[in-house]
Amino acid sequence: MVVFSGVYKNYGQNVGTDNLTFQINKGDIFGLLGPNGAGKSTTVKMLVGLLHPDLGSITVNGQPVDPSAAEMKKQIGYKPEAPYLYENLTAREIMHFAAKVKNIASPEREIEKLFGAFALSDRADDLIMTYSHGMKCKTALCLAFIGSPQLIILDEPTNGLDPMSVYNMKELIAEYSRAGATIILSSHILDFVEKICTRFGILDKGQLKALAGPDDLRRENRSLEEFFIAHLKG
Repeated sequence: MVVFSGVYKNYGQNVGTDNLTFQINKGDIFGLLGPNGAGKSTTVKMLVGLLHPDLGSITVNGQPVDPSAAEMKKQIGYKPEAPYLYENLTAREIMHFAAKVKNIASPEREIEKLFGAFALSDRADDLIMTYSHGMKCKTALCLAFIGSPQLIILDEPTNGLDPMSVYNMKELIAEYSRAGATIILSSHILDFVEKICTRFGILDKGQLKALAGPDDLRRENRSLEEFFIAHLKG
């Protein structure tokens, strides 16, 4: 479970988040939506400990966010919007390094499964510096899923992906959710979010404008796009 309680974050005169208060339940596939500058990236970065709230609290499974804590590293998988990877290592070496950090004793089978899902198996032993942008994005997604973390945070996860990789990623997200993982997606692709997410949150100017799920859309006979636009206008 993820809980934001009265979270404020400012950048000088610019608002990052404004009294952000909401809860994401265990097993949710949660879509974090909003226009550019809405506070999505700020929210994600605070959740993984890259930024700290000016006021308020964020907890994961009842514990304050602390990226230096060994147990927190095991619990969270994160794919940033613009992933940074060590160019002089291979994808396999990076995955084994991540597995070591998470104390995964025998990660080979899981690594091969993830490489297969994102069509990286044939290039897994090539240096990252030889990879295309899309292949780097796929490697970053593999890193987010390694170790079956309890919380998986994917910032613009469809960036750089071909249609088959998007399909396989959706299958992985559903599989990990069924196993009890909480998954948070920050995305501009409303159609992707509508098809896979069990709940949605709409941010604008750092404030949470709406929380909803597929049942709410059906009751209102709206698409997610219509729901999204209505709450930004209203």
